[in-house]
Amino acid sequence: MPRTAELTYTNYPYTNGDRSDEELNKQIISLARRNKFYLKNIQGLFKNSISRAFSRAFGGGSTEIYVAKNGVKVVGFIIFWGEVLWGTCRMCMDLHYWLVDKDYRNMGIGGELYSMMEKQATNYGLVNYSVMYKKDDDVLKQLYEKKGYKFIPRYDGVDTQECCSGDIHIKVFKVIQSRYSIPTLFTGGEEMPDLLLLR
Repeated sequence: MPRTAELTYTNYPYTNGDRSDEELNKQIISLARRNKFYLKNIQGLFKNSISRAFSRAFGGGSTEIYVAKNGVKVVGFIIFWGEVLWGTCRMCMDLHYWLVDKDYRNMGIGGELYSMMEKQATNYGLVNYSVMYKKDDDVLKQLYEKKGYKFIPRYDGVDTQECCSGDIHIKVFKVIQSRYSIPTLFTGGEEMPDLLLLR
């Protein structure tokens, strides 16, 4: 079992519109290579000119990356996107990628990364969670079921299966709140009907 005396967790922020730490990018991509289906998507996240602050200010979302390091080595990461008032899954924290090096599993690293996503969801006022994974992956199915995720046919008026890539994936949700009151900050002071997220 590897030593974890120097285990740390950190947010990988944008710098001048992108994530420009080439060594960190390289290590994350190296971990991601075990799942080539998602590799190009993860590589694309390192060049993102959308300002997080601008996007949040207007009710949008942005990609967040948190990494776990043992010393200088990246041993895990979690990537997620929070959809506030735009998109097809409003008020939902969408978990994209969550991976821990096989030599560092069963040490609580994945759980700590997931907790960081939950804290960000609270910070942004997001009330629900979603994740998409391959239908035939029984390990992930059991993992997300334990965390309270389940398939629902519609979220925010959208057929959830339409969000998936053909018949390969399934999208599941952890619904904590099915109704949401839009702050007047986003409506020019006008009171709006509640969002019915399950309808």
